[in-house]
Amino acid sequence: MKIYNYDSSDYYYLGSEEVPDRSGVPYAATDVGPPERGEWPDGKVPVFNKLNRRWVFKENDFWEVEVKELCFYSGRDSVEPVYIVGNRRNPAYHIDLMHFVNKLPGVNVPRIGRLPGFISLNQRIDYIDACIEQIEANFLTFREGGVMKTVGHGANHHHFLVESLVGAIRRFLDDLVVVAFLVEFKDYEPWKADFVVEGFSDLLDADKFKAKFRKSFHHVVEDDDELSVSLDQFVGKVLGKNREFLTAIRQLSNSYKHSVTSNIGRNLFGVDYPTVVVVGVLKPDRNFRHLTYHNHSLRQIIFGVRDYLEDLASRISQVDSATEVERLDSCANHRLHKYKWMLNSPYGV
Repeated sequence: MKIYNYDSSDYYYLGSEEVPDRSGVPYAATDVGPPERGEWPDGKVPVFNKLNRRWVFKENDFWEVEVKELCFYSGRDSVEPVYIVGNRRNPAYHIDLMHFVNKLPGVNVPRIGRLPGFISLNQRIDYIDACIEQIEANFLTFREGGVMKTVGHGANHHHFLVESLVGAIRRFLDDLVVVAFLVEFKDYEPWKADFVVEGFSDLLDADKFKAKFRKSFHHVVEDDDELSVSLDQFVGKVLGKNREFLTAIRQLSNSYKHSVTSNIGRNLFGVDYPTVVVVGVLKPDRNFRHLTYHNHSLRQIIFGVRDYLEDLASRISQVDSATEVERLDSCANHRLHKYKWMLNSPYGV
């Protein structure tokens, strides 16, 4: 039997499907077909009149929502969990963690921190790997149980863990950029001035970053042209070719922090691998007509973070050109796939 679905609120035509005869006609559907597509007047769509059980044409001025779906792909896949450093149960994990952190920028701030005054980022990375470990274990429990817990006790546990992980990744990357800034401009003694950089998003707008720098260090800035070159070089060193990935991380984090729509995806889970699913209302379209739907594989996101860290470490350490080419080829495989579609809009429009 063929049925014709319509919107449950505005009754406009949504499309047709075949169902078993014994199932009957479900809610918000009819067995009465609408006029053929070629018979629709311009600017009008068929709307089902439930009282008379027939289709009538109305102006297509219905409320519509545009969805932009984002899916990050690193260029490679893994059927096993992916970590920043590795499995924390490995006896050598903390040694590997120390070696990994040593490739990243570190800074001594007078009278702040430890050993003495050293700001370390290894705790951030350790926490990220701990979050991944919990998410992967929770996902394995889901798969072994044969059913995803979308309701009841434990239904939200996966999303709690993922939200915590995304926040940890954003905070770590922000801290890393702050440390890189303190190292790059240590001659200006930046710890004595107002913060110029509080995270990587401050560098996505280079002009604002430069203006903020000049405001904080107006008493020491002399050669403006030379300074401008130095600031551009710093932005290039930190962002590299990873601007799109970092923008996606910022949007992903902001969707959790600032969007009332973030829990729309609470009942969505990956089948073959753990996913990061969240819906946001983001700038510049701060309204419900434009939603950003993040639909990522968790392992792809971690691959992206790991590649970025290796990319940054290579630029900072000025590795030889052969290694540089190999690294750039790896990062060049990153893709942020974007899809746009209308949510529950009239069929055929």
